[in-house]
Amino acid sequence: MRGKLGRHRPYYSEDDTTLAVLTSGAVDIGDFTDGTSTSGYYDLTTTLPVGAIPVGWKVKTTTACASSIAFDGDPTTLAFVDGGGSDDTITDSANGFITDGFASGDVITVAGATTSGNDGAVTLTNVASGTLTFATGSLGASEAGIAGTTIVKTVTAAVSVGISGDTNKYSADTARSVAAIGHVGSSVLAADACDDMGTAQTVRMTVTETTDFTDYDVGTMVLDLYYINTI
Repeated sequence: MRGKLGRHRPYYSEDDTTLAVLTSGAVDIGDFTDGTSTSGYYDLTTTLPVGAIPVGWKVKTTTACASSIAFDGDPTTLAFVDGGGSDDTITDSANGFITDGFASGDVITVAGATTSGNDGAVTLTNVASGTLTFATGSLGASEAGIAGTTIVKTVTAAVSVGISGDTNKYSADTARSVAAIGHVGSSVLAADACDDMGTAQTVRMTVTETTDFTDYDVGTMVLDLYYINTI
């Protein structure tokens, strides 16, 4: 069809594609299923429809994923031990580290020590009831703990979006963190994002922690998966 000047008028079909969004609603970390030692997953109840072409996703974190694992004893029973050429340690004369939940491989953050060089994040190489062990050179000096000393487990929380058996199907970037309140997402999808578009897909959101998924006690997020509806 041509206009008065002979140009083609734009043609709009009733079957034009439209941008749509599939949302999870608010999901608490307690709603996730513990899938492996390090990750848990949540399957959306509404499927991605037949013919959908995913174009990107966004996760809004309203409560940051975190762990409550922390030293809950008397900080004055602690002692920092600089091992020199050997491993450094933090000891607890009350032997509370295992019951507090610490485990080998955990990253802990120490704060409030008398010597500032004893504060910071370290990775535990061994945990006994009365001893946390980590690499030599981690401590600034040997000293007794004081009332203001705190030791907490630091958790990572990477989110990815996909399906069962391919948890990164819609996530070319798998390092998006939900360990802080805010928004993360990706408009760059994995190469196989449009595979199997002839069938409806159950979307899976996966959160992965460095050592143990069950360490998460809190965390709430909303997933929005954007797609072109072609049918």
